[in-house]
Amino acid sequence: MVSTPDGGTLVQRRPASRQLGNAVATSYELLGGNEAGVRVGGYDRTRKLVVDPVIESLTLMGGAGNDQIFAAWPGYIVGTTESPEFPGVIAGPHLGADVFIHATATGNTVIVGGSGNEVVTSVATPGVSFGRGYVGMIGGYTDSRDLPTNLTYNSPMSGRQTQYGGGATDGFTIFIPENLSPPVVTYVGGSGDDRVTACGIVAGQWPMVAGTTTSTDFPNVSGIAMERFNLGRIGTVNILTVFIWAARTEWTFPWRSRRRA
Repeated sequence: MVSTPDGGTLVQRRPASRQLGNAVATSYELLGGNEAGVRVGGYDRTRKLVVDPVIESLTLMGGAGNDQIFAAWPGYIVGTTESPEFPGVIAGPHLGADVFIHATATGNTVIVGGSGNEVVTSVATPGVSFGRGYVGMIGGYTDSRDLPTNLTYNSPMSGRQTQYGGGATDGFTIFIPENLSPPVVTYVGGSGDDRVTACGIVAGQWPMVAGTTTSTDFPNVSGIAMERFNLGRIGTVNILTVFIWAARTEWTFPWRSRRRA
Protein backbone atom coordinates (compact mmCIF):
# COMPACT_ATOMS: atom_id res chain seq x y z
CA MET A 1 0.00 0.00 0.00
CA VAL A 2 1.42 3.39 -1.05
CA SER A 3 0.38 6.75 0.43
CA THR A 4 1.75 10.26 -0.09
CA PRO A 5 1.51 12.27 3.16
CA ASP A 6 2.83 15.85 2.92
CA GLY A 7 4.11 15.24 -0.58
CA GLY A 8 6.33 12.29 0.41
CA THR A 9 5.89 8.60 -0.31
CA LEU A 10 5.14 6.00 2.36
CA VAL A 11 5.16 2.32 1.43
CA GLN A 12 3.43 -0.05 3.85
CA ARG A 13 4.24 -3.68 3.06
CA ARG A 14 1.45 -6.23 3.25
CA PRO A 15 0.97 -7.68 6.77
CA ALA A 16 2.35 -11.09 7.70
CA SER A 17 -0.45 -13.30 9.04
CA ARG A 18 -0.17 -16.72 10.61
CA GLN A 19 -2.25 -19.29 12.41
CA LEU A 20 -0.73 -22.20 14.37
CA GLY A 21 2.60 -21.38 12.71
CA ASN A 22 1.17 -21.52 9.19
CA ALA A 23 1.18 -18.48 6.88
CA VAL A 24 -2.18 -17.02 5.86
CA ALA A 25 -2.45 -14.90 2.69
CA THR A 26 -3.14 -11.27 3.63
CA SER A 27 -3.34 -8.02 1.70
CA TYR A 28 -4.59 -4.46 2.11
CA GLU A 29 -7.91 -3.39 0.63
CA LEU A 30 -8.83 0.24 -0.06
CA LEU A 31 -12.24 1.04 1.44
CA GLY A 32 -12.67 4.49 -0.03
CA GLY A 33 -11.71 7.93 1.16
CA ASN A 34 -8.67 7.71 3.42
CA GLU A 35 -9.48 4.29 4.85
CA ALA A 36 -8.00 0.86 4.20
CA GLY A 37 -8.75 -2.58 5.58
CA VAL A 38 -7.08 -5.97 5.64
CA ARG A 39 -8.26 -8.86 3.42
CA VAL A 40 -7.41 -12.29 4.87
CA GLY A 41 -7.40 -15.58 2.98
CA GLY A 42 -8.82 -18.84 4.25
CA TYR A 43 -8.24 -19.68 7.93
CA ASP A 44 -9.87 -21.46 10.85
CA ARG A 45 -12.23 -18.90 12.41
CA THR A 46 -12.42 -20.91 15.63
CA ARG A 47 -8.72 -20.37 16.33
CA LYS A 48 -6.54 -17.35 16.97
CA LEU A 49 -5.25 -15.50 13.92
CA VAL A 50 -2.17 -13.22 14.25
CA VAL A 51 -1.87 -10.29 11.82
CA ASP A 52 1.44 -8.41 12.13
CA PRO A 53 2.52 -5.25 10.28
CA VAL A 54 5.86 -5.56 8.51
CA ILE A 55 8.42 -3.15 9.99
CA GLU A 56 11.41 -2.54 7.74
CA SER A 57 13.25 -0.10 10.00
CA LEU A 58 13.13 0.92 13.65
CA THR A 59 15.19 3.32 15.70
CA LEU A 60 15.39 4.24 19.37
CA MET A 61 16.01 7.75 20.65
CA GLY A 62 17.16 8.60 24.15
CA GLY A 63 19.73 8.07 26.84
CA ALA A 64 19.97 6.72 30.37
CA GLY A 65 17.20 8.94 31.78
CA ASN A 66 13.49 9.26 31.05
CA ASP A 67 12.82 10.37 27.47
CA GLN A 68 9.47 10.95 25.80
CA ILE A 69 8.54 11.87 22.23
CA PHE A 70 5.59 14.27 22.16
CA ALA A 71 5.26 14.93 18.43
CA ALA A 72 6.96 14.08 15.13
CA TRP A 73 6.45 15.41 11.63
CA PRO A 74 8.58 15.41 8.45
CA GLY A 75 12.01 16.68 9.43
CA TYR A 76 11.54 17.15 13.19
CA ILE A 77 10.90 15.33 16.48
CA VAL A 78 9.93 17.08 19.73
CA GLY A 79 9.79 15.72 23.27
CA THR A 80 11.27 15.91 26.75
CA THR A 81 14.39 14.31 28.15
CA GLU A 82 16.14 13.79 31.48
CA SER A 83 19.17 12.10 29.89
CA PRO A 84 22.42 14.08 30.25
CA GLU A 85 23.92 12.17 27.31
CA PHE A 86 20.97 12.60 24.91
CA PRO A 87 22.37 11.95 21.41
CA GLY A 88 23.22 14.58 18.83
CA VAL A 89 23.05 17.61 21.13
CA ILE A 90 24.64 20.67 19.54
CA ALA A 91 23.31 23.34 21.93
CA GLY A 92 21.67 23.79 25.30
CA PRO A 93 22.53 23.06 28.93
CA HIS A 94 20.66 20.17 30.48
CA LEU A 95 19.20 20.07 34.01
CA GLY A 96 16.07 18.23 35.14
CA ALA A 97 13.44 17.54 32.48
CA ASP A 98 14.04 19.67 29.40
CA VAL A 99 12.57 20.05 25.92
CA PHE A 100 14.45 18.54 22.99
CA ILE A 101 14.08 19.40 19.31
CA HIS A 102 15.65 16.94 16.89
CA ALA A 103 16.25 17.55 13.18
CA THR A 104 16.11 14.22 11.37
CA ALA A 105 17.95 15.45 8.27
CA THR A 106 21.11 16.41 10.17
CA GLY A 107 20.77 14.28 13.32
CA ASN A 108 21.27 17.42 15.41
CA THR A 109 19.39 18.04 18.67
CA VAL A 110 18.81 21.28 20.57
CA ILE A 111 17.98 21.18 24.28
CA VAL A 112 15.78 23.99 25.66
CA GLY A 113 15.41 24.25 29.43
CA GLY A 114 16.43 25.83 32.69
CA SER A 115 17.42 24.69 36.16
CA GLY A 116 13.92 23.32 36.88
CA ASN A 117 11.58 21.09 34.87
CA GLU A 118 9.79 21.76 31.60
CA VAL A 119 6.55 20.02 30.56
CA VAL A 120 5.40 19.99 26.93
CA THR A 121 1.61 20.15 26.51
CA SER A 122 1.16 21.01 22.83
CA VAL A 123 2.93 21.27 19.49
CA ALA A 124 1.71 23.10 16.38
CA THR A 125 3.06 22.21 12.94
CA PRO A 126 1.78 24.22 9.96
CA GLY A 127 3.35 21.86 7.40
CA VAL A 128 5.31 24.75 5.87
CA SER A 129 7.47 27.47 7.35
CA PHE A 130 5.54 30.40 8.79
CA GLY A 131 6.37 33.86 10.06
CA ARG A 132 10.08 34.41 9.44
CA GLY A 133 11.23 30.90 8.64
CA TYR A 134 9.78 28.95 11.58
CA VAL A 135 8.60 25.38 11.11
CA GLY A 136 6.85 24.63 14.41
CA MET A 137 5.72 25.88 17.79
CA ILE A 138 5.83 24.24 21.25
CA GLY A 139 3.72 25.14 24.29
CA GLY A 140 4.00 24.02 27.90
CA TYR A 141 4.84 25.13 31.42
CA THR A 142 7.92 25.31 33.62
CA ASP A 143 9.17 26.07 37.11
CA SER A 144 12.56 27.21 35.76
CA ARG A 145 13.38 30.85 36.47
CA ASP A 146 16.21 30.85 33.94
CA LEU A 147 14.88 29.70 30.58
CA PRO A 148 17.09 30.95 27.72
CA THR A 149 14.64 33.58 26.48
CA ASN A 150 16.00 35.28 23.41
CA LEU A 151 13.30 37.41 21.81
CA THR A 152 14.53 39.38 18.83
CA TYR A 153 13.03 41.55 16.12
CA ASN A 154 12.69 38.45 13.95
CA SER A 155 10.62 36.61 16.54
CA PRO A 156 6.93 35.91 15.87
CA MET A 157 6.41 37.08 19.48
CA SER A 158 8.60 40.19 19.40
CA GLY A 159 8.22 42.27 22.54
CA ARG A 160 6.95 39.43 24.71
CA GLN A 161 8.04 38.15 28.11
CA THR A 162 11.68 37.42 28.91
CA GLN A 163 11.41 37.07 32.72
CA TYR A 164 9.65 34.50 34.90
CA GLY A 165 6.41 36.07 36.10
CA GLY A 166 6.10 34.28 39.45
CA GLY A 167 4.04 31.58 41.10
CA ALA A 168 4.67 27.83 40.97
CA THR A 169 4.73 27.68 37.16
CA ASP A 170 4.78 29.93 34.12
CA GLY A 171 3.72 28.96 30.65
CA PHE A 172 6.24 29.02 27.83
CA THR A 173 6.31 28.95 24.05
CA ILE A 174 9.17 27.87 21.81
CA PHE A 175 9.35 28.71 18.10
CA ILE A 176 11.43 26.28 16.01
CA PRO A 177 13.50 27.81 13.19
CA GLU A 178 14.37 25.75 10.15
CA ASN A 179 18.05 25.52 11.13
CA LEU A 180 17.40 25.06 14.91
CA SER A 181 19.68 27.95 15.86
CA PRO A 182 18.47 29.29 18.08
CA PRO A 183 14.85 28.45 18.97
CA VAL A 184 12.90 31.49 20.16
CA VAL A 185 11.76 31.06 23.78
CA THR A 186 9.40 33.21 25.85
CA TYR A 187 7.59 32.97 29.17
CA VAL A 188 3.81 33.39 29.32
CA GLY A 189 2.47 34.36 32.74
CA GLY A 190 2.09 36.68 35.69
CA SER A 191 2.63 36.41 39.43
CA GLY A 192 0.26 33.44 39.85
CA ASP A 193 0.30 29.93 38.41
CA ASP A 194 0.16 29.89 34.61
CA ARG A 195 0.22 27.09 32.03
CA VAL A 196 0.09 27.03 28.25
CA THR A 197 -2.09 24.02 27.39
CA ALA A 198 -2.64 24.51 23.66
CA CYS A 199 -1.03 26.30 20.74
CA GLY A 200 -1.85 26.70 17.09
CA ILE A 201 -0.92 28.53 13.91
CA VAL A 202 -3.87 30.30 12.32
CA ALA A 203 -4.04 30.69 8.53
CA GLY A 204 -0.55 29.18 8.31
CA GLN A 205 1.17 32.22 9.83
CA TRP A 206 -0.41 33.66 13.01
CA PRO A 207 0.59 31.91 16.26
CA MET A 208 -1.97 31.61 19.06
CA VAL A 209 -1.70 30.06 22.51
CA ALA A 210 -4.28 29.18 25.15
CA GLY A 211 -4.03 28.03 28.74
CA THR A 212 -4.96 28.69 32.35
CA THR A 213 -3.87 31.33 34.83
CA THR A 214 -4.46 32.43 38.41
CA SER A 215 -2.54 35.69 37.82
CA THR A 216 -4.40 38.93 38.36
CA ASP A 217 -1.57 40.69 36.52
CA PHE A 218 -1.49 38.46 33.44
CA PRO A 219 0.20 40.48 30.66
CA ASN A 220 -1.61 42.35 27.88
CA VAL A 221 -5.19 41.58 28.89
CA SER A 222 -7.48 43.23 26.38
CA GLY A 223 -10.06 45.60 27.77
CA ILE A 224 -11.38 43.50 30.69
CA ALA A 225 -9.96 43.57 34.20
CA MET A 226 -8.94 40.10 35.31
CA GLU A 227 -10.66 40.68 38.67
CA ARG A 228 -14.02 40.46 36.89
CA PHE A 229 -13.29 36.81 36.33
CA ASN A 230 -13.04 36.04 40.06
CA LEU A 231 -9.34 35.28 40.09
CA GLY A 232 -7.75 34.50 43.43
CA ARG A 233 -8.49 31.98 46.16
CA ILE A 234 -11.73 30.96 47.86
CA GLY A 235 -10.79 28.87 50.85
CA THR A 236 -8.56 26.12 49.46
CA VAL A 237 -9.94 26.33 45.93
CA ASN A 238 -7.99 27.99 43.11
CA ILE A 239 -9.98 29.90 40.50
CA LEU A 240 -8.55 29.54 37.00
CA THR A 241 -9.14 31.79 34.03
CA VAL A 242 -8.70 30.35 30.58
CA PHE A 243 -6.72 32.73 28.39
CA ILE A 244 -6.25 32.99 24.63
CA TRP A 245 -3.34 35.01 23.26
CA ALA A 246 -3.17 36.12 19.64
CA ALA A 247 0.27 37.04 18.28
CA ARG A 248 -1.18 39.20 15.52
CA THR A 249 -2.84 41.60 17.95
CA GLU A 250 -0.71 40.93 21.05
CA TRP A 251 -3.89 40.84 23.12
CA THR A 252 -4.90 38.36 25.78
CA PHE A 253 -8.57 37.50 26.22
CA PRO A 254 -9.89 36.08 29.51
CA TRP A 255 -12.32 33.41 28.39
CA ARG A 256 -14.06 31.82 31.39
CA SER A 257 -13.45 30.66 34.94
CA ARG A 258 -13.44 27.24 36.45
CA ARG A 259 -12.50 25.73 39.78
CA ARG A 260 -9.60 23.44 40.48
CA ALA A 261 -9.14 21.79 43.85
